[in-house]
Amino acid sequence: MIIADGRWVVAGGRNLRAEWFSSPADDPHSIRDADVLLRGEKVAESATKAFEDEFSFLKNANVKPLTPEQFTKAVRPLERARQALFDRMTNVRKVPAPAVDAEDPLATAESRDVESDLEQFESMRHYAQFEPYPTTSRWPVVLLGKHSTANPRATTITDALMGLIDSSREEIVIANAYMVLTDRAKAALKAAGQRGVKIRYVTNSPESTGSLITQAWFVKEWKSYLRDTPNLRIFALAIKRKLHGKVFVFDRKVCVVGSYNMDPMSEQINGEDVMVIRSAPFSAECTSWIDDLNRDAVEYRIRVEPDGTVEQVVGPSDHCSFWIMAIMKIIGSLSFLRPVV
Repeated sequence: MIIADGRWVVAGGRNLRAEWFSSPADDPHSIRDADVLLRGEKVAESATKAFEDEFSFLKNANVKPLTPEQFTKAVRPLERARQALFDRMTNVRKVPAPAVDAEDPLATAESRDVESDLEQFESMRHYAQFEPYPTTSRWPVVLLGKHSTANPRATTITDALMGLIDSSREEIVIANAYMVLTDRAKAALKAAGQRGVKIRYVTNSPESTGSLITQAWFVKEWKSYLRDTPNLRIFALAIKRKLHGKVFVFDRKVCVVGSYNMDPMSEQINGEDVMVIRSAPFSAECTSWIDDLNRDAVEYRIRVEPDGTVEQVVGPSDHCSFWIMAIMKIIGSLSFLRPVV
């Protein structure tokens, strides 16, 4: 979560690494993630409080201010990098720099390093006219925070998600990096399916994942999810681009975007934050994003035999290598790992 100037908030699953910002045209392994940009003093105040509640509980160290000379020295390379990135994004074609700047040879070397790093992102251009809000809409937003086990205070995200699942009447659409359901999540989704709610869940496969340990439990359990949950459909990405987004849409009226995964780690261990937004237009936009994921996904299907055994009709082994599946099986046999995936 990023909070800026007391009125801007970016919330979601995004990490600050190159593959989260690159285009698939430049990097075939660029990450597929989802974030929401919000503007408002109240939501920024709530986000700041959530941040401080988590980290003020932990051990912190005082940082002494830099002297003016130290500050200038520290900021100078950052400003050069910022300007180079801005020039690239606004498609400014620069005259090649001289081989060495006599006044600041180190600056020349650093600038060349930055330019070299940016050369691989050829598609990162034409943002000169970008507007964060081409149209302005005001929608009700609630920030929900969950503290980590290092700061064991009250949590609200799991309760809210279970409540939204319980109150859904027509459709639940989920895109989440992981699908290792806790007993509480399984029970809520099963009850929703029994009410006739259509449930679509898009997640990673062993082909796209960045966490083999977590995927091992998905591979081990996905058939039981389909067997036990009426009206559930599971789609797994069949390409190398990893899904990292966490988006929930309920009846196309309420949308949840944040860092919360559907696994024991998020529910019981990690600190997480999500934005709950009540808006039919925004929910439709999020559903459309999930629809795009579906185009690169395979629907997993099962067949239940007369004796009750569950057989795979379409599943991970149909598009993942033998060796990956063998690793999944070994990891899945280590039952003590499941509570921490």
